[in-house]
Amino acid sequence: MFKKYLITLLSFFAFVLIASRTVSAQEIQNTGYDSAIKRLAPVEAQLVSARANTVKSTGGCCQSCGTASGCRCGGGWSADAEILFLRYHESDGVDEIDYGDKEPVDGFGFDPAWRVTLGHTDCRGLSYRFRYFSYDQNATVDGGNYSVSTYNLDFEVAQEVRIGRLVDVEFSGGVRYNNFEHDDTGDSDNAGVDQQFDGIGLIVGLSADRCLGCGDLYGRVRHAILVGDDEDPTGSETIYSDSIHSQLELGVGYKIDYCMGPAVAELRLGVEMQNWYTYEDQEEEVGFAGFLVGLGLNY
Repeated sequence: MFKKYLITLLSFFAFVLIASRTVSAQEIQNTGYDSAIKRLAPVEAQLVSARANTVKSTGGCCQSCGTASGCRCGGGWSADAEILFLRYHESDGVDEIDYGDKEPVDGFGFDPAWRVTLGHTDCRGLSYRFRYFSYDQNATVDGGNYSVSTYNLDFEVAQEVRIGRLVDVEFSGGVRYNNFEHDDTGDSDNAGVDQQFDGIGLIVGLSADRCLGCGDLYGRVRHAILVGDDEDPTGSETIYSDSIHSQLELGVGYKIDYCMGPAVAELRLGVEMQNWYTYEDQEEEVGFAGFLVGLGLNY
């Protein structure tokens, strides 16, 4: 009888020992699994951050360009210079010569203009920038000297948003100052300006980049509403106070980004058209159309 109880007791202790070892192994397995999850979480965060900081380059769309390659991708200071070859237009035509005696002569060609932008972008895609645009050209039309001189000075705040892996969209808004002078008196001595405007107002913009090939297809639109005073210095010497004008800019093109040490450089080719409403004689429209070459640097 004693042997039977002893065998039963030993069997019970053996079962308890085996069960406790099984539970301990399970606990160790669960602990190891939880530890592995905790170790993987920072790695996943790094991968997400690296994907968010990708840029487009000549090596292909969305090539990773982080600290390993020494290329700055998460914002910084930027400088951009564009040379635009623009032809000046008016709603009723620049040249108003009748077709009776001879063909009209339009002296304005695709003349150079300049646009320079300086700014800063933080790691969340928020940008602050200044932009300067200048067009100053003369033309000879039917023996007379005509001139157009204008410039814009902008301050903008912009936010970039990534949509999916291929599209970036930017919303912008700010303030614009404009000066415009126009002489169409036909005076060969360029005696004076027949139309002048100084004004300030608000500007809004929208741009989008779509990864295509080894670069980006881009499109952008800006619209400004300006208030100020018009003046006719050489004609009736009339001042039209509290005038309102607007400017619309449309541009499309293609650009390529690539790394240059710690910086990102951008080469841009595009087409641009601008329509400036009620600038000539307070009722006619003027504008520009042409193409551009741009070079940007983000450091």
